[in-house]
Amino acid sequence: MKITVATRHDLYPLVHGAAVKIVRTADALSRLGCDVTVVTGDRLHYHRYVNGEHELIPYPPRFVAATRRSEGFKSLMRRIGLPDYWRTVEHLLLSLGYPDDEHILYQPIVDPDFWLRTLYVGKQHGSEWFQAEFPGFLAPCWVAARLLGKRCSVVQHNVEWSRLADTTDLNQETIQRLREIEMQLCHLADEVITCSRDDRALMLNDDFDAEDITVIPHGVDIESYGDKTGAGIREHYGVPRDHSLLFFHGTLHYYPNTVACRMLAQEILPRLRDKGRKVKALVAGLSPPHGYAHPDLIYAGCVDDLVTHVTAADLCVVPLLDGGGTRLKILEYFAASKAVVSTRKGAEGLYVRDRREIHRVEDGDWDEFVARIEQCLDSPQEALGMGTLGRHFVEQYRWLDVGGAYLELYEGRELVRGLDYNEAFRDEIYWDDRPLKEIGAQRLAEAQEALRAIHRKERHGNASAILSAYEKVQPEKSAADGPADPQVPSNGASNGASRGLPIVPTGPEIIHWADDEVVYEVEEKALAEHIPIDIDWQKPRTMILLLNKRCNLKCDFCDLWHYTDMMPFESAATIIQRAPHAGVRTLVITGGEPFVHPRIYELIEMAKNLGMGVNITTNGTLLLKDLPRLKRSRVDSLSVSLDGLEDNHDTLRGVDGTYAGVMDALDVLQADTDIHLNIYFVVTNRNVRDLSQVYDMTVERGIGFDFWPVNGYPHLFVTADEDQEVYSQALEHIAKTNTAVRDRLDYYRYGVEYMGGRRDHFRCLGLIEQFGVNHEGKLVPCCVWDQKSLQVGNALEEPLDQLFFSDRAQKMREQIFEEGCVDQCFNHSLYEFQAATGLPFVVKPAEAPLDRDHALLKESGQARGEQAKARRRAAAKERRARELAGSGEVVAGGANGTVKKPASGNGRPAKATGGNGAARKTSKRNGVAKKASRGNGVAKKTSGGTRAAKKVAKKNGVSKKLSKGNKAALSTGRASGSGGKSPVATAGVDAQAADKR
Repeated sequence: MKITVATRHDLYPLVHGAAVKIVRTADALSRLGCDVTVVTGDRLHYHRYVNGEHELIPYPPRFVAATRRSEGFKSLMRRIGLPDYWRTVEHLLLSLGYPDDEHILYQPIVDPDFWLRTLYVGKQHGSEWFQAEFPGFLAPCWVAARLLGKRCSVVQHNVEWSRLADTTDLNQETIQRLREIEMQLCHLADEVITCSRDDRALMLNDDFDAEDITVIPHGVDIESYGDKTGAGIREHYGVPRDHSLLFFHGTLHYYPNTVACRMLAQEILPRLRDKGRKVKALVAGLSPPHGYAHPDLIYAGCVDDLVTHVTAADLCVVPLLDGGGTRLKILEYFAASKAVVSTRKGAEGLYVRDRREIHRVEDGDWDEFVARIEQCLDSPQEALGMGTLGRHFVEQYRWLDVGGAYLELYEGRELVRGLDYNEAFRDEIYWDDRPLKEIGAQRLAEAQEALRAIHRKERHGNASAILSAYEKVQPEKSAADGPADPQVPSNGASNGASRGLPIVPTGPEIIHWADDEVVYEVEEKALAEHIPIDIDWQKPRTMILLLNKRCNLKCDFCDLWHYTDMMPFESAATIIQRAPHAGVRTLVITGGEPFVHPRIYELIEMAKNLGMGVNITTNGTLLLKDLPRLKRSRVDSLSVSLDGLEDNHDTLRGVDGTYAGVMDALDVLQADTDIHLNIYFVVTNRNVRDLSQVYDMTVERGIGFDFWPVNGYPHLFVTADEDQEVYSQALEHIAKTNTAVRDRLDYYRYGVEYMGGRRDHFRCLGLIEQFGVNHEGKLVPCCVWDQKSLQVGNALEEPLDQLFFSDRAQKMREQIFEEGCVDQCFNHSLYEFQAATGLPFVVKPAEAPLDRDHALLKESGQARGEQAKARRRAAAKERRARELAGSGEVVAGGANGTVKKPASGNGRPAKATGGNGAARKTSKRNGVAKKASRGNGVAKKTSGGTRAAKKVAKKNGVSKKLSKGNKAALSTGRASGSGGKSPVATAGVDAQAADKR
């Protein structure tokens, strides 16, 4: 089916509920096979959605010219005293009584230009239906539909005249006139759609019957809420760890939301403070009403990731007293498995049960509202149970379900018209009547088991000194010993939702240093005082984090894949949360292969929530493993290794097929994401002939490119005369079109001498513009991870920022500038130093051509692979023996041995009752058909008669509700570094855009 939607122009970015509803509905319809076009106030472009892909299409120049008044015509109008076009439109709207700030919704009524654009798009695309979002847009839809012999519908986000009566000071006469205009427009439509039964009831006094109006609610992007933790949100907004966090959001200049903010500031938070509650309320959205202030009220403004903000909260509140439609915000809170306290008005239009899916309070009863908040805070396990029921409820409100409802109406009309899809969705909900505390306990057990599974993967074969130290000093702990830092996987039990609940620790815990415990010995302004010139900084301060010494490839110029060490999530989080205090604006995560880490996305989320740009240096082979999550991660840039054409790349990387995998990943990422991409190329004697071709490929694709000589592996150095000549020609070729390379040709030419054995003392802006932290927490100036002479201290033993601003670090800075080092660091930091200071990166010649006592020279990483494998096997055997000697049993959990294998069975901890698999089996035994999954990204198109059949069955008195036994059965199932590779050569450029955002 082909559908043209007419609506307001402010659709992108999706920062208000109307935009979310319109765009998500259009996208869902397109995934169900429709061709959807969207006409807005934009006179130059319209939108098109096909198969889930969005395209912005320009109107033809001749059409644009035909719909514009020429300068001569404008001059004529001025001479005869007629107002210009837009003044006329504004004047007409004002004369009808519409307030200025409402004109965006009513302009099409008196704007023939909008009619022409709607007619053009409908004709061009063969539209069968014209869908007006808001009644003011029905005028162009009706005109186009009648001229083309098609049909039109109107979607009432609210009953607009009633909203204006509640939220403005318009007199009764004006309200009545606007009511008549709105109802006359709605009567022109072939189908009328409201978002709630309450709005439909309000229209029955205007010559409508209930059977004339179909109720289709808003939906929610449930998949987005399955993998966020909210990590870093509290730290970013300065919420103390001993405070609970409430959350509310909306377009805050919208009057009902403004009133809700006033209720928070004047009624709710004062009562909580009077009761001695330590609570903060975080409110997100456009145009915060700062006039309504309270010490415990935080306005976040417009946020770029609503999901992570919702997930960070302990519970959500909806203190609305006005407004209409379906509460999209409540559906979003349900999707995050949050307990919700709402007024009756706030929960209007949803078939939810008080004290089950939601705490619903009578409008204006703020004492009871606060009492329900306290109940949630005092009974976190019950709150978790309520959040789980909310998640069950909202599973039926996926945007594909909503899009399917529109499609059923347009295809089935007489069979479907008048149906309340809230009722249809309600009949498919798996209701769970167990006590909330029991439901919450099950959800918590499932979350803990999921966390243990992640820890087993994270700890497997991990010989990190962090875990070794932890094993030596930590006694066995159980849940009774109290909570660890509650970083439970989301999709229900987030770090906020589980606050106060026992979590079984399986490794190091996140360390939270209080700001007043941190001591700075050196001030920020003194960091570069030893450099006698003004510095032209090349990038924001960057921290390079070596997340692991573990990799899925076998590179010849790297030995990190020889190890299986991995920084525990808790240790990485300890460091990342202090990074902004050290002035870090960009986080570069490197390895090994960072995407091997099972909690890489949680670390990205934390860094983004703390305001940092994030770059990942990767071999590119795992980028498509979880593409939806990568797209949702907000990562700013990816630096992908590509070391030659196929044969040479795969040989150097030690695994066949890696080149093809990387190229596939680049294709998908360029087509489906806006992530900035770079190619990193390590020049060796094996791939030097591929350098020019790989560069040309990146230019053709519009991908960034950087390269440098291999570091530390003499067998790969470009030393043969013929190879050096090829390298020189490649430099000249690249410099012709790349000004950055042209400006630093001296650096690249010096690289030839470096590979020939020249070793001078180099200097850079290490510990000033950039610094590194290795997988064991050691602070270093750059990415030479294992040189003990460069290690300043450990950021897990004292706060990172305290270490960064210490006298020890300052001594290292001055030493690097005055004496330099010879530690094989020949990469981007050298040419960045020259660009920033105008000084040479060479401090002085080395005493010997090659200082083998200090230089990190290694043999082929691939040649030493078998030795590394034998070492890993020996270490694993030693660990198993140690485990057996310590407990007499083989542990299955974390490094501290808290989770033991049962004496018999399959060797896995017993699953919590009511898991998904058990539920499916029980459902089948009870004869209940399992509902098709909609979370796999496959659009499920429902036939036009599906809901209609249910409606007919209801009219005939046939109940389709599940028996108690079957519902219970179903409900239980619903509880649901490479050597030589620099990680930041272009991260500064990538992160500058993120820094500006």
